[in-house]
Amino acid sequence: MLNILNLILLAILQGVFEWWPVSSTAVLILASKWMGISVSESYVYGLMLHLGSGLALFILYHKRIFCVLRKFIYEWSFRKILFNGYLWGFITSLIIAYPLYKLYLESTETSEIFGLFLIGFLFIITSIMLSISGGGVREEIDWKAWLITGFFQGLAVLPGLSRSGLTIGVLCLLGYKPEKAVEASFLLGLPALLLAGIYNFYSVLNSPFRNQVGIHTVLLLTLVVVLVSYISARTLIYIASFKRKYIFTTILAVLTFIFALLLLIF
Repeated sequence: MLNILNLILLAILQGVFEWWPVSSTAVLILASKWMGISVSESYVYGLMLHLGSGLALFILYHKRIFCVLRKFIYEWSFRKILFNGYLWGFITSLIIAYPLYKLYLESTETSEIFGLFLIGFLFIITSIMLSISGGGVREEIDWKAWLITGFFQGLAVLPGLSRSGLTIGVLCLLGYKPEKAVEASFLLGLPALLLAGIYNFYSVLNSPFRNQVGIHTVLLLTLVVVLVSYISARTLIYIASFKRKYIFTTILAVLTFIFALLLLIF
């Protein structure tokens, strides 16, 4: 049954798990089974609520974003655009994501489970490497790292693959400090979240779902996601700053396996 309490719970789940190495799609599917909501309904609202997650990121990094935009406007040059690793990383993610989205539009829950276990193993490997090496030391994300990260962000369009899980894990494996990996993952995902959220926000308001919730409810849900996403993101950043860096990826691995098992059971 679709009611305001169920929708608020979905909004909270979206806000919490957008940043953690757990597919928010998988979490929403699991929650929809418990609440009796159809998978299609939870999926549609989950996509729409990405807007709230994007706005939370914008609030979190607004000073840095405005600084970069100001510098870009006043120091614009074709060469800087051509060799901008962040820009090409985002473009790469779009190039990878679109055909995969079209190809796997009708993916089954089996891919959800496989994706969660895959990310869990990625973080286990990362934890072992960080415990041996003493933690990543690289800080400045170069253009090659942006491209690689963009590639894996594109793969995350597949059901069950966590965008934040893949991108943070890959950057840690490349030797970057976990706190830098988290920041880069957030910044690379910001435009994608905003674009996806705006598109699906518009789609919901022009679909039959609007008759069930209304514009005021949609705005309320977005506000809930902004608040919860902000707190969740700040928590992840804090954990990433632990002195023993392998603790960070070990925590993420454990959380991932727990949700994979829950999805498998239910």
